Amino acid sequence: IIQLNWIGALVPLISFLLVFIQFQIFKVLIKKFTEKYYQSDFRSKKVNEAVNCIKSIKFNAWEMIISKELGKIRAKEMGWISDSAFLVGMMQSTIQFLPSALVLVCFPLYNGVVEPLTVAKCYALITLFKLISDPILKLQASINMWGMGMASMKRVMDVLDLPCRDDLTN
Repeated sequence: IIQLNWIGALVPLISFLLVFIQFQIFKVLIKKFTEKYYQSDFRSKKVNEAVNCIKSIKFNAWEMIISKELGKIRAKEMGWISDSAFLVGMMQSTIQFLPSALVLVCFPLYNGVVEPLTVAKCYALITLFKLISDPILKLQASINMWGMGMASMKRVMDVLDLPCRDDLTN
């Protein structure tokens, strides 16, 4: 980065900009994970009800009605799953784009303002840019895991916050 003179200051700026974009995507991702978990709970509850009432469903010939209802619930859940996967892909692609973004911004500026680039200097700078992106990639993976953990922790806290019931028997 020092080899880029004052243009090297753009490297942390671009890196921070991409990390900021990731945090914005991450906020939406936490909401999607939470919605997905609640939808999965709702679907599980409906499937459990259907299994427990299978005799009544068979007796009244409600198989198609129940199947359509469970299909609608599953389609909603799949929507949240695909949205979450899309957002995770967006986060990963911004990090994978970091070295290219640095090259696309810094090389033309350096070549036009400071001095012409040599092949040796280009190779060294591309290697440095790749080294910069690896820790940010690890940060992105940590942020992703933290988000899923926070969504799961919220679910656990919701269960722990339920009022105690003493009227339950074995």
